[in-house]
Amino acid sequence: GPSADDEAFRKGRRELFNSAGFMEVMKEVVWKMDRFGPKELPSLLFVLRSMGWHDRQLFKLAETQVVQHLPSMSLREVPDLVTSYVEVQCGSRNLFDEFARLCTQSVSQFDDGALAQLVATFSRGPHKPKAFLLDVGADVVQALPSFGVQQLASVAVAYARWPRDVPAELAAGVAQLMCESEGVLARRMAPAQLICVLRALTLWKTRSRGQQTFDAGDMRRVFEFAEGALLDNAGRLTPDESATALWAVAKVAVVDIATFRALHANVAR
Repeated sequence: GPSADDEAFRKGRRELFNSAGFMEVMKEVVWKMDRFGPKELPSLLFVLRSMGWHDRQLFKLAETQVVQHLPSMSLREVPDLVTSYVEVQCGSRNLFDEFARLCTQSVSQFDDGALAQLVATFSRGPHKPKAFLLDVGADVVQALPSFGVQQLASVAVAYARWPRDVPAELAAGVAQLMCESEGVLARRMAPAQLICVLRALTLWKTRSRGQQTFDAGDMRRVFEFAEGALLDNAGRLTPDESATALWAVAKVAVVDIATFRALHANVAR
């Protein structure tokens, strides 16, 4: 369950949001929304989202200004801005079309962290998420070797939402990365991250339209390298994580029986 610190944070946040002073500030923000320019507006929405102030009315009200200022905004602000609208679960088709157009046209100017964030965020977005992922697929393939483990896992999760359509080069690229240096990435990943990647690879291998270009030898090696990490962490996995890992290894059918038993015992406990 939630820790005492979490409870204290939530209590403090509730008190802040319910205070007369905070409500006065928010009324002022709404009243003067049209005065926020291309620098201030993304910062305002980022701060509100980070605080947990998920006021859809305010984000809807800001939308006209966002679309108006988008061409003038620093590209560094854009990933957090898109994330704000996705997390607050708000934003029109027109807004997301504008986001997608800008991000697709400017994709080569985003650093690896921003690209991974955009892929993960758009995959959870309300309008044409798959189209964006496919549009930037070639850029993601190029960036794969530069991603950190969390970025790689989040990108794998995003493209695993549409396994039939994953670019074959992306699926093969992830598998090859997981095989480099005797599977060093499997050992560096947190167990949950590793399981996300194994799940994605399994979905791509079994459902992708481009599965014939996916190297079966790489797939087998990925799971062999992952085996030690799965076995070491079997007792610390949640039942859901164990079930996902068990499903993946059963689909691929290359894992040692001891790993299979350890995962199964954790699901059944």
